[in-house]
Amino acid sequence: VEKLQAWVDVPGVYYAGSHGFEIRGPNGSQLNYTVAAQLLPEVRRALEVLHAKLAPIPGVQIEDNKFVASVHTRNVSAADLPAVDAVVNGLLEEQPLLTRTAGIHVIEVRPQIHWHKGKAMGWLIKCMCEMLGLPSGADSRKATAMPIFIGDDVSDED
Repeated sequence: VEKLQAWVDVPGVYYAGSHGFEIRGPNGSQLNYTVAAQLLPEVRRALEVLHAKLAPIPGVQIEDNKFVASVHTRNVSAADLPAVDAVVNGLLEEQPLLTRTAGIHVIEVRPQIHWHKGKAMGWLIKCMCEMLGLPSGADSRKATAMPIFIGDDVSDED
């Protein structure tokens, strides 16, 4: 969330980062939520392994998104992609609490729980409706609130 706030610093905005695993509202907000905090050490270990084992492969970029380790493959040769897949698959065999998702030229390693950006948005809208005294049921809140969601990859479509 810190990275997101640095890029788009808008007062009064609620931010959801790391595929919704971390939600932070404006100063003083009661709507701050972290999902899978107990799995953060697993993600840290995964980042260490990915950095060590993927360093020899030209073009690989690894991004630390706190709760998600992103392996960017846009600049990796087609010949080296199977080696990247093998490293990620080997990592997941050793760390079964994590899972793999994919986007356009990116492999993401994240906690294996049923939570994603769509769930985060639903939770945030429900809580905000409740705080404002508006209908917060699943059907009624769809007519009450219109969220704005911005993303840049197929993994943003949860």
